Amino acid sequence: MKKLERVENLLRLALSSGIGATGVAKLLRQFGDSDAILGASETQLRKVEDLRPQQLKAVLAARDLDPRPELDAAARANVRLLPYDAAEYPAALLTLTDPPFLLYIKGKLLATDGQAVGIVGTRAATRYGREQADFFAAGLARLGYTVVSGLARGIDTAAHRGALAVGGRTAAFVGCGFNFHYPPENRDLAAEIAAHGAVLSEFTMNVAPDVRNFPRRNRLIAGMSLGTLVVEAPVKSGAMITARLATEMGREVFAIPGRIDSDECSGCHQLIRDGAVLTRRLDDILEELPPPVAVVAEPDAENRRAPEKSTSAPVAPIENETPPKASAGLEITVSPAEKRLLDGLTKEPMHLDELAENLAMPVSELAASLLMLELRGLVKQLPGKLFVRGGR
Repeated sequence: MKKLERVENLLRLALSSGIGATGVAKLLRQFGDSDAILGASETQLRKVEDLRPQQLKAVLAARDLDPRPELDAAARANVRLLPYDAAEYPAALLTLTDPPFLLYIKGKLLATDGQAVGIVGTRAATRYGREQADFFAAGLARLGYTVVSGLARGIDTAAHRGALAVGGRTAAFVGCGFNFHYPPENRDLAAEIAAHGAVLSEFTMNVAPDVRNFPRRNRLIAGMSLGTLVVEAPVKSGAMITARLATEMGREVFAIPGRIDSDECSGCHQLIRDGAVLTRRLDDILEELPPPVAVVAEPDAENRRAPEKSTSAPVAPIENETPPKASAGLEITVSPAEKRLLDGLTKEPMHLDELAENLAMPVSELAASLLMLELRGLVKQLPGKLFVRGGR
């Protein structure tokens, strides 16, 4: 079957209300491909185990649907349709019991996006929550992980921006069709994500944002990710649904602790109580996940808060010291800004505030840079926010 015909048949199934990803998954297991599904007789369809009458009726109706208006709408919006058997389709999603049989995508997925970490949380995020989402997303992205989230207000937005800020890759699953921009204030952010990753949806072009769509979207965030980090979340929230789904899929769940009297942190505390990894540092995540194959390329000049272009030469070891070793999968290269930071350190412990004053750097930015260097074996942290140059 030609590629376009296969996509058109899958699109007929997607446009026919009442089948759903679960129903199509059953049909594909029974018949093998969409052409055989649409060519099956009613008698053959009735033999499909657990196929509901509504789904049977929808399959029969799908044969007469014209997919061309939907294809035209996607083309106008610069959206591609990605069938489940395409090379670009995220392999991790095929492990779901109900994988999307057709994804709508703006941007492009790479093989390295299989090394993904989900970051989710409340829309009503505090400043603390947004800062943590930004910090962890930036750290993971710089190490080569793709940050996956849902483009929602609050934590999701901070996570996407954190990854983009350091030139990393990020992917967003949305809970509506591409003829809608939700939330509307993230329209420009969605375009930026598409330029440095991908925005994806399993919903047809004209499906409006609806509360029922977001749990389905959440399963894709959990499904594509090696692990999911919950930053801030009430006990009853979409982020907690994502965490539960990740657990059911056998994926890692991480949670950042917060104020014990904050409702926005209550879900994270419940997750930690129930066995999620208590996450205070990037190391807490890295210890549970396989290392990325390669570090992302240095960002171009257009990226906000992008670090300076990396030098190609490795860091020279300190005289009379053993050269530092890279963590698995990482290359020890530093940018001019990082070299300046290293030059500001000695073998004598220096407090974070003193170093920030000497280098005229904001403490938050300096702490993030020090963490990256520590993970690469170039800086060692001592108790009391003291730092020295040298490997672990």
